[in-house]
Amino acid sequence: MKKLLFVVPYLTTGGTNRSLQCLLNKIDTSLYDVDVFAMAHGGVYTNSFPNCRMLPANPLVESIISHLEHRRGLAKLLSVVSKLLCKITGYNFQAWTFRKAGKSLLRKTHYDAVITYSESVPTGFIHEIKHPNKIAWIHCDYASYHELNGKKDERHIYSEMKSIVCVSEYTRESFLSFYPELKDDTYAISNILDSDMMKQKTKERPDVEFDQHVFNILSIGRIDPVKQLSQIPRIAAELMQKGMKFCWYIVGPKGTNEEYNRLMENQASFQTESCVKLIGEKTNPYCYIQQADLVVNTSKSEACPYVVNEAKILHTPVICTNFGSAKEFIEQGKNGYYVPIDKIAGKIVELMTDNAKYNAMKSELESFKYNNNVLFDKIYKLFY
Repeated sequence: MKKLLFVVPYLTTGGTNRSLQCLLNKIDTSLYDVDVFAMAHGGVYTNSFPNCRMLPANPLVESIISHLEHRRGLAKLLSVVSKLLCKITGYNFQAWTFRKAGKSLLRKTHYDAVITYSESVPTGFIHEIKHPNKIAWIHCDYASYHELNGKKDERHIYSEMKSIVCVSEYTRESFLSFYPELKDDTYAISNILDSDMMKQKTKERPDVEFDQHVFNILSIGRIDPVKQLSQIPRIAAELMQKGMKFCWYIVGPKGTNEEYNRLMENQASFQTESCVKLIGEKTNPYCYIQQADLVVNTSKSEACPYVVNEAKILHTPVICTNFGSAKEFIEQGKNGYYVPIDKIAGKIVELMTDNAKYNAMKSELESFKYNNNVLFDKIYKLFY
């Protein structure tokens, strides 16, 4: 049996943790024994990873990467001191801490593969670990991440990985545009999805029941700039002007104050409070996707659009922006549309007013099946 270590930054909501949850739901437990090390504990995924052993928190690692507003008492004091030491010493203290924690993990258990399941901080953590089979997973549009990360050159980190997994062909191309010399070790493998689990969870009673007398639209994601959820009131106002009867629900946590405030300001400015509803973070988004007539993704960029694939599995039509990977996951006009954000309102109206077109899309989705077997064949080869 192969022993695997997955490293994630947080246990909060998001597509990366949902992806890992599905992977662990479906992994062959007769062949693989999995440990998960979360660099910071607490969040909706605290008890949501199956078929694995969740390793204890490392207080020093947690103090470095956790947000101060999430800490209390001595934990907050430790976090303040740790962050101050990182600032004073550059990244020397952080690197020392990661190295020490990594050595402790490897001393206790022999792992056949050590996997950073997210870019950024956990990749830096794995960088400090000496191991012959280090695997990096990239769940983002690397070009966008590179910009947000201060354009740091991470060649020295990724060049020591035995394998690099990108969750779409577009993501792979984006990554290789920065590090073309890593082409032979970089693979495009989409996220594992647990269709059975999703369908089972649709049977749970949702906290919020949708109004079945109007057209129900759903958007899911953190309220931060890349998701562009603050644009929804403007799009909703266009629908109202055209006389559409609808309710648009937003599921997801508050990401940044700036984007949340922009969303609230637009809500007031466009007077859409009656038809745009923020219903917060939900541990089970699937019952909401099942209730919705349409899922709308307004993101600037997506590596492997998790909500789009979930909607397809649950047979709910999708409209999304034309981010780079959209064409890999949507057959234009068959199971959804990808269009510039300023064209979304028009496409929604089209589906709301053309029953034949909407029903044809629903019919197309009824036969959609997600094939994990092909994906696992590729993933399992990485662990040897």
